Amino acid sequence: MQNLESNNEIVQLQNQSDKEKRTRFVSLASKRTSNVLNDMNVLKKCFDQNSYEYTNEQVTKILEALEAKITELRSASERGSSRTEFSL
Repeated sequence: MQNLESNNEIVQLQNQSDKEKRTRFVSLASKRTSNVLNDMNVLKKCFDQNSYEYTNEQVTKILEALEAKITELRSASERGSSRTEFSL
């Protein structure tokens, strides 16, 4: 009988831990996604041809880097994560 109660307590602790993980995920993912979207809006301002001069190759390099990161993000959601640096 005591063993059954102990197992129930373990299950309750695991469920509580899972809830906390989900709550942390929602909180962090929401904030970080908002930050990324905001940064992308800031980056979009760099493509104002009245203020900046750039080549098609530079634009392509930026867009390819972003697309690669989206692909990496999709993969990370299935396994783990890694970091890469970007520069023009």
